Amino acid sequence: MKVVALLKVVVSVVAWALWIELAALGAQVLHVPSQFPSISEAVAHASPGAILYVSPGTYSENLVIEIPLSLIGLDGEDEAVRIESNDVSEPIVEVRLSERQGVLIQGLLLVTAGPGACILANGANDAPVTVRCCSFEATGGCETNCIDVVRGNMTVADSTFVGPNKAQRVLDRSNGVFVRADASAIVRDCTFSDFEDSVQTQGGRRLVVQGSRITCSMGGLTVWNDESDETEVIFDRNTILDCVAGITLTGHAASVNITSNRISGSRWLPFRIALPTCPGTEDGTPFTGQIRGRANTVDPPEALCPWEDDPYWPAGFFL
Repeated sequence: MKVVALLKVVVSVVAWALWIELAALGAQVLHVPSQFPSISEAVAHASPGAILYVSPGTYSENLVIEIPLSLIGLDGEDEAVRIESNDVSEPIVEVRLSERQGVLIQGLLLVTAGPGACILANGANDAPVTVRCCSFEATGGCETNCIDVVRGNMTVADSTFVGPNKAQRVLDRSNGVFVRADASAIVRDCTFSDFEDSVQTQGGRRLVVQGSRITCSMGGLTVWNDESDETEVIFDRNTILDCVAGITLTGHAASVNITSNRISGSRWLPFRIALPTCPGTEDGTPFTGQIRGRANTVDPPEALCPWEDDPYWPAGFFL
């Protein structure tokens, strides 16, 4: 069943990417602001498969996207396509899609000053949303998720996330990418800094984080599950620097594969695993999943719990 579910996700994402390439040949093309003064107006006039090109400038918007389309920011020499929230309690972009439809968001700078997310994905379980080459800034502090994946399949690549936590280093419930119980996410080649948790899942179906760099956050990569969750987790080739806790695992996960990650400068635990023998994990449901992986490096190794030579770790897990 897990293989079938994974194949459905892969087929859905590949089909959407192919559909984008083919649809672009005859797609409706809309321009902001030369054709429409606001992105909201362009979205309202868009038909399925439309491509919306947005010129550099600052836009105050709360967008709701309910059809498949591409929202693309054009390059500017000295100015980005910056979108701020008109209502900081609401997401800047909310994507609500039916099954197997998709949205591409590319080349934008999204800045949230309140609890509203930059992007909220809340479509059908198989609806793919792709985010490429975007920048995210959370300036509003407490309980802000730059990307909040409620439902659907999210892919984020080559994007930058800056959180509100640089000065205070406190528990402010800010997240770069937050994946909920009915959702899946793939995060590739991104950078994160200054969040409580850079990437977190709470019972999500699948979370993959590859080739990303995380600095100066309270938590790096976090699985905060209940005892009955069946999340598939892959953490591969990530660099986690100067975090309080590098990787946190609580509750249950169907499978956890942690391979070729580098965790350095952790000010508490490189791996914060909710086990009865480890200090400071009493607030999480005890971890009952099985860890697999290899070739991870941890500095300093003496901060590990369990210790590096404990049989809890699979052979070859640490270099």
